[in-house]
Amino acid sequence: MLPGVAGRKSIENNHAMMVEVTAENPALEDNPISREMFEAAAKVGVDFILNVVTNSSRKIVQVCAGDYRQAWEAGIAASAEMYHLPLAEKADAALVSSGGFPRDINIYQAQKALDHADHAVKKGGTIIWAAECSEGYGEECFRKWMDQAAKPEVNIERIKEKFVLGGHKAFAVSKVAAEKEIILISSLSRAETENIFAKKMNSLQEAVEYLEEKYYGNYKSYILPQGSLTVPIVESK
Repeated sequence: MLPGVAGRKSIENNHAMMVEVTAENPALEDNPISREMFEAAAKVGVDFILNVVTNSSRKIVQVCAGDYRQAWEAGIAASAEMYHLPLAEKADAALVSSGGFPRDINIYQAQKALDHADHAVKKGGTIIWAAECSEGYGEECFRKWMDQAAKPEVNIERIKEKFVLGGHKAFAVSKVAAEKEIILISSLSRAETENIFAKKMNSLQEAVEYLEEKYYGNYKSYILPQGSLTVPIVESK
């Protein structure tokens, strides 16, 4: 119901909560975005859903049907078993791929992998991000926000003043860039890459050599070949 058939204003208000949620990364039951979605379903009177869970090859591995809350949570559990990546601690660096076409068709779509890698890397660390982005930025509002921001903090503050779909992706990229160094390997030009607060490199080899030099060969890193689908979860001790 939300966002499926909701009005644009309702969707924007719901998505606006991501500004706080992305910083806290709460459990599903504590996530205000999810709670509001359940509230919308209850108001409408949804009494049955039919969902499927797919693997990385897009094959159906589980069908979840029945009560909208119970079936949804069953699907979440099945997805988590496949896609959650338990980590003992965050690393100095991560090498992440958005997973190839169509997940890296543009920055707007490929950003999901950057967000996931962010959760695996320490503050001040380095993210090497491989995403072809043959269609460039992918969304005009996103591009405008990046064009108008001289530094990441501008987008971080701007989204708090007024949430705008498209601008939320500029915020998502900027919040990572504000705390970590992003090295992007893509078809974007150097100017386009630097415009999203990243450093352009032409190959994975070049980026790895840069890491070796930056950390004097003494660093821990994670490799996320399916970054759009892999959700790092740092286990509390």
